[in-house]
This record gives sequence, structure tokens and C-alpha cells, in this order.
Amino acid sequence: MNGSTLGGANDSKTCAEAIFKDFEEREVKKMNGDTMWYYKDYYNVNVYLADILKFGEGQCYGWSQLFAESHSIQGIDITSCLRRIAPKKSVEQFYIKAWEYIGNGTSQNANYPYVNREYYDKDNLVRDKYDYFFEEFKDKAGLPAQGVNQNPATKFMVHYLVEIGGLLYCPAFGLTYENLAAFENNVDGFSIESQTARIFDEAVENKDINRDKDKIDKININGQDVCEILIRKNDPDVTDLYMIPDFFIE
Repeated sequence: MNGSTLGGANDSKTCAEAIFKDFEEREVKKMNGDTMWYYKDYYNVNVYLADILKFGEGQCYGWSQLFAESHSIQGIDITSCLRRIAPKKSVEQFYIKAWEYIGNGTSQNANYPYVNREYYDKDNLVRDKYDYFFEEFKDKAGLPAQGVNQNPATKFMVHYLVEIGGLLYCPAFGLTYENLAAFENNVDGFSIESQTARIFDEAVENKDINRDKDKIDKININGQDVCEILIRKNDPDVTDLYMIPDFFIE
């Protein structure tokens, strides 16, 4: 990032536009020339800016913090600019593009017709994609993110943006939005975790669900072994997200 591109700008809107050009290229580098990433590892726990600078990748909060701190260097205080976006239904998560729906859904839940099933296998995490063994909602390469990352993690409980001059900046993806509705247009779906426990018979389904190299086990679904994710489409006529001010924590 090069502060000289600001050309003496001293108001927050002009400063933001100039600084964000570096984020739009999605290849922000550290002083040593290393490119920093957004969710290169789907399970990264690097929340804050200090974590991104140390480990080279991080989450949306840290990327928003980096964008804000770039203004502080120019003498502009925008510490109150952070915006927290989350589903109105607190039990839901949301999915940023791009995801594909397969079929008409078999969950038998009218509100969340589609179902994905994933492992509770903490010893064999697949770290660069979503590890569903059954899916009716499939992740595809969608919006690129920092690190020239063509398919970052896009399933969230919350997402952080920065609002300056009436415009929403998303440093993690290098995008801007005019308002919350424009951001929600990039959401493909919402999900909840099923609370219905049942048994999955590997022999009947002919699948090695717990990956122990046999197909003879009876697996506890929505218990200790496998989680069912129930999904619904994003309704363009309904606002399912809310946005509130938040504050940076050092």
C-alpha cells in the first residue's frame, strides 16, 4: 500500500476512495512483499489486524481494521465507521456468492428445503473448501477476495464492513456497496443447524461417514458425529440482514 497515492487528501471520503484502490486489486502486501490473504485457510482464527500482519491472513474484522488504520496514518479518525452485518434471525448463517442449489431440496422442512451434511471430524479438517459429504447447496468459485483468492470461505454468522461518506467498503473482498440491500444482493442463501437427532446407517447408505475405512457403523446425525445444515434461498423481496455500528478492539 502506498500512501503517496492520496495526493494530499485530508477528508475522509476522498481519502477512502484513494486508499481503497489498493484493496480493489486484492493483492495487499506487507512491507516484505508478502501478499496477505482473506481466508486462505477456511479455519483460520486470525481476527485482528495484528494477526493478519503476523500470520499473513485473517478475517473480515481485521481487514476492516487495516482499512481504517490506513486513514489514521493520514490523520483522519474513522474509529466509529465499523459496521456489523448479521442475519435478523440469530440462529441463521448466511452465504456470500457463489453457491448452487441442486434439485428441489429433500430436507422435508418447508422453511429450509435444502440440506447439507458435514462431519464433526476435528482430526481430519479439509482446510481449503467446505467438507460436505452430502450437499444440495454447493459452493462454487464466486467473489474473489484478498490474496487473489478465487474461492474464500463465504459462510458467516457476521460480516464486517466500513462505512465512509455513505458508502460501504468491504476490504476483505475489495468491493463497495451503496447500501445494505446492495450487499444482500450478493447473498445466495441462509441456513440453520438441524436439531433433529437420528441414526445414519453406513451399510444402507453405502458411505463411510466417519471415515474409519469401513461402512458398518451407525452414525449419530445432529449429535456427536454429523451435522445437518438446513438451507433456504435468499428472497430478494425480503430484507433478512441488519446492520449496526460497531467499534474496533485493539
